[in-house]
Amino acid sequence: DPGWVTVYDPKLAWNGYTLTLHDLRIPVLLDMNGRPVHGWREARVKSRVRLLPDGSILGIGLGRQVVEYDWEGRQTWQFRTPGAIPHHDVLRLANGNTLVLILPDGGVDTLLEVTRAGQVAWTWRATDHLGALLPARPAHPHDVTHINSLQELPDNPWFAAGDRRFRPGNLLVSARNLNVIFIVERPSGKVVWSHTEGLDRQHEALMNGPGLPSPGRIRIFNNRLQSFWSDHQS
Repeated sequence: DPGWVTVYDPKLAWNGYTLTLHDLRIPVLLDMNGRPVHGWREARVKSRVRLLPDGSILGIGLGRQVVEYDWEGRQTWQFRTPGAIPHHDVLRLANGNTLVLILPDGGVDTLLEVTRAGQVAWTWRATDHLGALLPARPAHPHDVTHINSLQELPDNPWFAAGDRRFRPGNLLVSARNLNVIFIVERPSGKVVWSHTEGLDRQHEALMNGPGLPSPGRIRIFNNRLQSFWSDHQS
């Protein structure tokens, strides 16, 4: 679809491929001009999908499960989450395990580290660790945190300078309904760093790793809904 890309300036763009979902939730890989270069026609992915180094894709599948497909579109792995909804993000960790974000029925956001054999190796429940970051009266009592992005921290200059809060392998997490991003220390589960200033329903908190401009900087898509509402109510 030529309408997928309206402006492309190679000198200003970070060039590469884009993995997205097309009709019927089919994962498709696009070049910088919006031309499909590969598709996984047999795969069905509901929301988040990630391209793995070997050309496989990992994503949140239809129903209550996370799924993996190889380059040819054959399903090679799944992890079902009965009694909970997997949502917003899923990661393949450096140790080969998979980090699954779930919202249990009637519960709170929970992270599960799952082995290839489907065993849960580590569990992190948001309200057990967030302490003072949690409001006395949640604005959304049935979805207190609404975690919407996860990242396993890359090598970064802060850790190299001796700040152990930013140890590669710790988790950078965005909680939209709390207007906060934070770092979870692994394996203790402690929240060792957080930032709230200026955040308003943010998404996609990602630290730049080696090879990116300004390594160690954290990029955030900040919705700033309050500013939008105030602009339209004035």
